[in-house]
Amino acid sequence: MGPLPTSRRGNTCILVIVNYFTKWSEAFPIPNREASTITSLFVSEWVASFGTPIELHSDQGAAFESHPREKLGERLRVAYKIAAQHQSKSQHHQKSCYDRTANGPVYRIGDHVWLYRPKPPLGAAHKFHRPWLVLILSRFVALF
Repeated sequence: MGPLPTSRRGNTCILVIVNYFTKWSEAFPIPNREASTITSLFVSEWVASFGTPIELHSDQGAAFESHPREKLGERLRVAYKIAAQHQSKSQHHQKSCYDRTANGPVYRIGDHVWLYRPKPPLGAAHKFHRPWLVLILSRFVALF
């Protein structure tokens, strides 16, 4: 994250590293967003403390898409994955879920329909309010 206001030690950015499995996260102050700074801090702080990760995931940041990152992956024998690889698949799944809820069912004349009404009317206690309403569609729509 950054650039932020310069600290007393000359740091202007924060590097956040998260363990994907345990959700353990650590933040490190860094003076810049150069790839050499990030990779050296990653090895000295994260790899030295927790060991070599099996995979590295990134958001395609310019600082981590560079030659030092490639060397780091070769030396540590780490698989590198980009978070945006499956973005279109994820967006398609989200759109299909949204469309399923937004479009709703189509009712025809003569159908018996149970409507769920989770919000009770003002002034009525929830325990005294029926959460459903019978709706019979006919040529003259009637609500009961």
